[in-house]
This record gives sequence, structure tokens and C-alpha cells, in this order.
Amino acid sequence: MKLKNRAFLSKRDGLWIALALLAAGALFLLGRTGPQGQRAVVEVDGQEVLACSLASMAGPEEYPIAGAGDVALVVEIGPEGARVVSSSCPDQTCVGMGRLTRGGDAALCLPGRVVLRIEGRTDADAETY
Repeated sequence: MKLKNRAFLSKRDGLWIALALLAAGALFLLGRTGPQGQRAVVEVDGQEVLACSLASMAGPEEYPIAGAGDVALVVEIGPEGARVVSSSCPDQTCVGMGRLTRGGDAALCLPGRVVLRIEGRTDADAETY
């Protein structure tokens, strides 16, 4: 019995594998783009002061928010998500959170007792950053 020198994968097999990987990558990116949450909510001292549906917005809009202890924030909410643009609090942690896009995302301004959160579905049970 004579064994022939044969490649494990042919060029055609490599092409099919490349196409499958490309399709998987495209599906992954499509699932991660755009906001996953449906609603942005702003609460001050536990009371809801603003709620906006992300899908119904034409573009980003800025809203001034008066927090506790004379802390003033500017919140931007649009179809791509929500974020705290500026805050008069000393640590600026809420501004550093960046754009919130998925259900369960939140930015907190503890000195002003302000919570900006995204409500809606999330596909993950837990996330690690």
C-alpha cells in the first residue's frame, strides 16, 4: 500500500473556512453595535426626573439635571445611548463612565445623588470589566 503526499486541507477547504469565519465575525459585530437598551432613565435622590425612549429619538439631546447639594449635570441622550457630558461634582466619575448603550449600564454621581441608567434587555447574565 502506497501513501500519497496529500495536504490535510485543500484550497477549497481553506476558502470555506475563511468564509465561515468572516460570516461569524460579521454576525458578532452586528450583535454588538447600537444600543441594546430601550430606555434611558435619570433619577435624582431616588425620584425619576427624566425618561426617554432611545429608539424614538432623532438625534442626541442634552438635558440639564439639578442634583442634590447644588450639583449640576448635563446628560446627553440619543439613539446611540446616553452619557453624562459634564458635572460640577469634584470627582467626575460619572463623566468618565462614557456612553451607556446596553440594558443594565449605569453612571452614578454620588455627590449629586444622580443615577443615569439604561433599562431594557440584556443578553448576559453577568459582565466583567
